[in-house]
Amino acid sequence: MYSFDVFDTLITRNTANPWGIFALMKNRLCRERTENDIADYVIDNFFELRIHSEELVRKAGMFQNREEVTLYDIYKSMALCGCLDDRQIEYLCELEKETEIANVVGIDENIQRLKKLIEIGEKVILISDMYLPADTISSMLQKADEIFKEIPLYVSSEYGARKTTGNLYRKVRDLERIEYEEWTHIGDNIYQDIEVPYLLGIKVE
Repeated sequence: MYSFDVFDTLITRNTANPWGIFALMKNRLCRERTENDIADYVIDNFFELRIHSEELVRKAGMFQNREEVTLYDIYKSMALCGCLDDRQIEYLCELEKETEIANVVGIDENIQRLKKLIEIGEKVILISDMYLPADTISSMLQKADEIFKEIPLYVSSEYGARKTTGNLYRKVRDLERIEYEEWTHIGDNIYQDIEVPYLLGIKVE
C-alpha cells in the first residue's frame, strides 16, 4: 500500500503560506461588512484572531488529552471574545471552507506519481493531519484532479488522531488491515511524514 500526504504534497494554496487564506477571508469580510452581520472587532482583527484562536484551542486540547481539533472548535474558541453567536460561527466555518476550495492548486508531479501507482494496480490512500473536515479536503483534491474522487482519505480531524503522534498511522493500519512493512508513505514534512512513520516500520519517501 502507498499513502500520500495531502497538503504541500498533492495540493497547495495559491497564497504565499497557509495563513494567506485568513487574509483573503478578512478582505471578503471587509468588503461585505454591511451584509455579514459580523462584529467590526472580529472583522478588523480577523487575521490575528483566527491564528490565535487555533493556538488557544490546541493548547486547551493538550490539557484534555485531545490530539486534534476541528474547524468548528477553532471558531468556538474565537467566540470567547463574546462577539460571535452560533450562526456566525457556522458562517465563518463555511467561508473558510469555501475560500480553501477556491484557492487550491494541484502539485502535478506528485499527482502523476499517484496516477501511475494506481495504473499498475497498487493500493493508494491519502492521509492528512488537518482541522478541515474530510469532505472539504476531498472537494479541494477533486478540484485539482478527478482521480481523487474514489481514493480513501483519512483525516486527523475525523479520527481525533494525528500523524505527528503516530496514532493516525496506527488507526489506518487497523482500518486497512495492512502491516507496516507492506506500506510506503510519501510526504513533505520531515517529522510527521518521514521520522514518525519510519519509526513505526513504514517505508518513507
